[in-house]
Formats: sequence, C-alpha cells, structure tokens
Amino acid sequence: MSNQDIYQCFAELKEQEAKAHYSIEVVDRGAPISIVAPHGGFIEPGTSELAQLTAGNEHNLYSFSGCKPDNSPDLHITSHRFDEPNCLALLKRSEYIITLHGFKSDVPKIYLGGRDHTLRQQLLSCFQQAGLPAADNHPKYQGINPLNICNHSLRGMGVQIELSRHFRNCIGVRQQLATLIRSVLVEWPATG
Repeated sequence: MSNQDIYQCFAELKEQEAKAHYSIEVVDRGAPISIVAPHGGFIEPGTSELAQLTAGNEHNLYSFSGCKPDNSPDLHITSHRFDEPNCLALLKRSEYIITLHGFKSDVPKIYLGGRDHTLRQQLLSCFQQAGLPAADNHPKYQGINPLNICNHSLRGMGVQIELSRHFRNCIGVRQQLATLIRSVLVEWPATG
C-alpha cells in the first residue's frame, strides 16, 4: 500500500489530520516483548483488538488506530516509514517485536515476515500445527527491510504477521490466534 500512502511519515499525518481522527495506545510494562498494531482501528480492522489480546497483561502494547469510519485507510503509513515517536520510544527498549497487520482478502491466509527468522519459524510451525493456512513466502510481506517497524528492536529484528479478513473480523478467531501467539511467547526470551 506504500505507493498509495498519503503520508510518508507521522509528522505529515499529524500536521494534516485532526487529533480526533486517530488514537494512540501505549502500555509499557517494561517487558522484553512488544506487540504492535501500527494500522489499527478502521485502517486494518481487528488488528488493535488482536494486539490487545496478544499482549495480555504481560507484554508491552502499542496501537495506532484510525478513528475515521469512512477514510481511515488514508492514515496508513507503510511499515518501513512508520515513525510515530511513542512507538519508536517503546520499541527501542524492546528485545522482541511482533507487529500485526491486515491485508484485503476474503481467503483465510496468514503470512509471516520479519528479520527474526527463529521466532518467525516457531510461530509459523505453531500456526501450521494448529491447522491454520500460514506461510512465510509471500513476496510482498517479507518484512525484511531494516527500517520496517517490526525490526526496530534492540536486536534489529522482529516478526511481522499479515492477516486476511477472516483472522481479524471474528472475535473467536482473534482469540484463537492470540492464544497461539502467546503460547509461543511464554518461554521465548528464555529460549530465544
């Protein structure tokens, strides 16, 4: 979507958009893991809710949410340009990052990317063992650009999870997905 983005950085968005058009949620628990929804609210519906479920009471949470029911996709800033200061401040203290995104498709599919190959493979295996249609081979959703928001950790790497509508629209499916991600993260800092 980067070719269609109206704003190339957060400063441009902030200058043009009314404060009521977006909201920012930051919950810094001082945890090593941060769960991020950079395109939440009406931008990529369901990602903010999934981030909250996944973060639970243990992990840090960041969500940038579009609040304009009709034109929130206008607030999309592509992941390698996403530079909202509160997000960057949280992530520079994080060892592990998982970003949650949505893409337009009615076919149930999950694509994983990011430079943290070990965590990405563990999540991919978990999803596949649960019977979910997950892959890490989509050329558009590789998330390997060092500037990608998922790779802003202390380690310079993270995981990006792209979800079709099926995995974002249904409360029960979001809960299942959050439970699976959390099951991988339970011992991750100790084993990663």
